[in-house]
Amino acid sequence: MKKEEMPYVGITKKTPVNDALRYGKCDKGRDCNGCSTLCQYGSGALAEEDFVPLAKHLGVSVEKLKSDYLEEIEKFGTKRFRPKLQRQRATPYGRCIFYNEQEKCTVHGVKPLECRVATCSDHGPQLIEWFTLNFYVNPSNPDSIRAWAAKLQTHPTIPGGELHELIPNKELLKKIMSYEVLR
Repeated sequence: MKKEEMPYVGITKKTPVNDALRYGKCDKGRDCNGCSTLCQYGSGALAEEDFVPLAKHLGVSVEKLKSDYLEEIEKFGTKRFRPKLQRQRATPYGRCIFYNEQEKCTVHGVKPLECRVATCSDHGPQLIEWFTLNFYVNPSNPDSIRAWAAKLQTHPTIPGGELHELIPNKELLKKIMSYEVLR
């Protein structure tokens, strides 16, 4: 499979959160069903600053939020929490626990950062990549870098997401990729 280039729209790994949120802002309006399509097949991961506002909105403690409303996921060797999915049968996807047909996103004002940036805006793919690079890929974890390298074999990335940008030390990168550095 040939890896295509991801169109550059000004989003890089170093794009500040506020700019990512601005790029991800949906300009189609609250009545658009495009964003809620995403909610019917998954949910976005929480950043650390998402826990308290979401728990407060629901009137529960952060511990209760994690146990009753969230599930742990792992990508590129990093564990995060996301809203539980209501799955049909044994599918890996499902409807976000905070979505319903009438209200759409019931936590819209405090929804997870990944949900806020990974919208159906024109910049959605780049913002998903931005979130992944900043919240999942860990340059200090060789397993994370190797998993990211495997993804890069077939998928494009944004500026700042290439291996040599994540690990500028060529010798260290070579040792990570040859499994000389395990941890």
